[in-house]
Amino acid sequence: MPPNIEAPESKDSGRYVSVDERWEYLIVSMILGDPFIHEFIIMMSKIANESVQTMGVRVAGAAVHLAYSCKFLNQLTDSEARWVLVHEVLHLVFHHCTVRVSVDPRMHELDNIAADLAINQLIPETGHIMRPRPEIIVPCFPEAYGFPKLLSKEQYYQLLWEKEQEDKKNGGGSSIDGKGQLVDNHEEWSDAEAEIIDEIIRNKVEHLSKSDRSWGKVTGGIKEMIIAAQKSQVAWWRILREFLGFLVTTKKESTMKRPNRRFGYPFPGTKRRHIDKILCAIDSSGSISEDSLRRFLTEINNIQETHPVDLVVFDDGITIGPIPFTRKRKTFEFKGRGGTNFQPVMDLASKGKYKSLVMLTDGCAGVCTYPVGVRDVIWCLVDDGEPPKGVEWGRRVHIKEKPGYSKAA
Repeated sequence: MPPNIEAPESKDSGRYVSVDERWEYLIVSMILGDPFIHEFIIMMSKIANESVQTMGVRVAGAAVHLAYSCKFLNQLTDSEARWVLVHEVLHLVFHHCTVRVSVDPRMHELDNIAADLAINQLIPETGHIMRPRPEIIVPCFPEAYGFPKLLSKEQYYQLLWEKEQEDKKNGGGSSIDGKGQLVDNHEEWSDAEAEIIDEIIRNKVEHLSKSDRSWGKVTGGIKEMIIAAQKSQVAWWRILREFLGFLVTTKKESTMKRPNRRFGYPFPGTKRRHIDKILCAIDSSGSISEDSLRRFLTEINNIQETHPVDLVVFDDGITIGPIPFTRKRKTFEFKGRGGTNFQPVMDLASKGKYKSLVMLTDGCAGVCTYPVGVRDVIWCLVDDGEPPKGVEWGRRVHIKEKPGYSKAA
């Protein structure tokens, strides 16, 4: 949903000698009216980039950049430009751009829409800050979708997902498209950059929260929402990846293709052979949502880049696999949706001589025995699920259905 780009340049844009002079004015004008927003804007380097179309926050190392289209900026009045700036800052303080989303393009788009629905309604409209004119861009608002106000990004995502599934079931077109436009594409950053910017934002909000004057016109309710968003959480996929990183072991074997490092030829050298093999098992019973299945597959894509991965799908028995998980697989047809029985998976892991077993499940099933020969078992448990009663072994990672954060045990 690109912005409308045929609008003429605004009269305000013609008042300035250069774009740098305009940025200087916009930044200074926020000091008295919106000191909280101003604190984050001065953190950003402003970079002209016509490929952005509108504006968007990016990160390079420990620096935050605000990329913008000069054409888009020139279409905006000063009050409209301030509205877009507030929009970008709210994405930052709510950490919308650093949460991992699905590699599925449609799911990514729904996530972007949900982020805009959550923050656009929080932007005050005064003479100082005004929503852009419709001929420039029509932002997304909850009322256009028939959704209630003041929900979180995660709640709006769930509503959008349910509406999308209902549209598919009814066989008609999507009732989501055409309701509004994205102000930016909320580009996802790398894991390292996400950690850096999250910590920068938390420290800045903590500093500003010590003085009521720093918040300016931010209302008490929105202030509480921003502070709550700074709670440090651990991404389940990061726990999983870091833990699996310790599971890779190597074994040396002789080879005549390399000289012996000590004695040279004709003595054989050695090479390292990775022997770890991971079995990823997905519980396809009705208790696991389609969204959790997609997000789990997203992380399996990343795991298989450094680990050989076999995938198996099960409910009360094995329904698919085991099959090698190919690189960057984005979709998978799940069968089953019956009850849950872990024992066939445990038996398969033992028979296949897998070194590690990773399971996505809610844990609702009968007791099972530890897979013989398997060194590590990781339970990826949806929400507050737990392994079957009596199963005290294995590492536990709790995957929150929304927003995708977890605790580890």
